[in-house]
Amino acid sequence: CWDSDPSKRPTADDIYKRVENMQLEESRNHNKKNPTEIIKSSDIGPVPKNNPDAIYKSRPLSAMINSAMSLKSSRSQSINLEKLKRRFEG
Repeated sequence: CWDSDPSKRPTADDIYKRVENMQLEESRNHNKKNPTEIIKSSDIGPVPKNNPDAIYKSRPLSAMINSAMSLKSSRSQSINLEKLKRRFEG
């Protein structure tokens, strides 16, 4: 489903048939009182591919956010320190 090449993606009819089969199987399992087991599969989900022609690169933002928060906190502390100095000096 997630392949960047549209010709390698399943058709809507293929997806419909797969979902229909899953529902039938689920119904059969429910009637047998057996819970459905979740199976991990490499063919489910997005396939990560790097685009060599991409201008921008996706990357996690957590490090940049932490850095910005730290900088904001240190600026806030220095402003508060300046206010305290003025209060005691003047």
